[in-house]
Amino acid sequence: MEKKCMKKKCMKKKYRIKEYRIKVKWLYLVAIVLCMVGTTSCTKMKEKQKAGTENTGTENANVQESESSVVDIEDENKVSVWVTYWDTSGLLEELQVWKPYIKQINYFAAYFKEDRSLFVPKSTEETRESISRLFEDREFPTYLTIVNDQELEDGTSTLKSTDLLYSLFESEETMRKHSNDILQVTLDGGYDGIEIDYEAIRDDMVLWEKYLTFLHLLTKLTKEYNLSLRVLLEPSTPVDDIQFPEGIEYIMMCYNLYGYGTKPGPKANRDFLIELADKMKKVSNRRGYALATGGFDFSSDGTTAAVTLVEAMAVQSTEGDNIHRDEQSQCIVFTYTKQNMAHEVWYADGDTLRYWTKVLKEEGERNISIWRLGGTILK
Repeated sequence: MEKKCMKKKCMKKKYRIKEYRIKVKWLYLVAIVLCMVGTTSCTKMKEKQKAGTENTGTENANVQESESSVVDIEDENKVSVWVTYWDTSGLLEELQVWKPYIKQINYFAAYFKEDRSLFVPKSTEETRESISRLFEDREFPTYLTIVNDQELEDGTSTLKSTDLLYSLFESEETMRKHSNDILQVTLDGGYDGIEIDYEAIRDDMVLWEKYLTFLHLLTKLTKEYNLSLRVLLEPSTPVDDIQFPEGIEYIMMCYNLYGYGTKPGPKANRDFLIELADKMKKVSNRRGYALATGGFDFSSDGTTAAVTLVEAMAVQSTEGDNIHRDEQSQCIVFTYTKQNMAHEVWYADGDTLRYWTKVLKEEGERNISIWRLGGTILK
């Protein structure tokens, strides 16, 4: 994009998002999912978006509509989505839009009390009940995600605790107990599968060895009860040094290339995705990739905050400057100043997700999951 189109005056004219919301309510996320599942639908949606922007007197711009080719994903490769226990406001409305394009819902999450007992938060149970009523005729499975987070008695939490994992994997007896606890909460909740999301292991090979032993035990148990099993992997997973158990679907988390504790940048870019696809080919033939919605707001004081698509667009519409699309990631980038503090925001929109999916498709990968619903539609 030419530099002259980066000028503030030009940007203010092109990105009047508030007007855009009023005229084309709901169309943005619909464009995301339709563009990910078929060319014809995407073309029709783009025509509607174009008509909407023409009605507001605004110009079509590269940041709002990419001219990149559409990713053609067949029906059997619809996306899996996560819903979280902490972000349920407006979730049912959001799911109504995503409904035709969902192949699986992952409920995030069950975690642990200070005494290491596993539990499912009440909000997760309530969300599942509400979604079950919405999807009475559902033809897709539901999974319960288990994370190595701990809620302490003083009300604080320990996230991604490897100390917790060491205690759970202390012996074969503790591993069996842990496997049975997972099985129990899964069956009690009526889920079709289990998803294990144990993070921060990094290059701790002692802990990896224990974890793999646990996965062997859990795999046998899930087969006995006809439950599916997914395991999430971080980009830091030392795949060259690990022999992963068979009978598991492995999902690579393709995000947070930049984020907390880093300089400003995208959650993912082309090189990052290709590198992770190469890694996953060493893991299993049953593999997939998680792409992330939203982005991060990087402040000049060194702090970083996660933002949803809606939150990012709201700030962009009122305060955004230097708005452009990053070439390597196809993320939208803009800056703003608040209380004398400079901010730089990087976030993914529909074109970004479509581009990331396209990159993975070119690598022969088609199994896509979306982290996460919540703040992905304009109201």
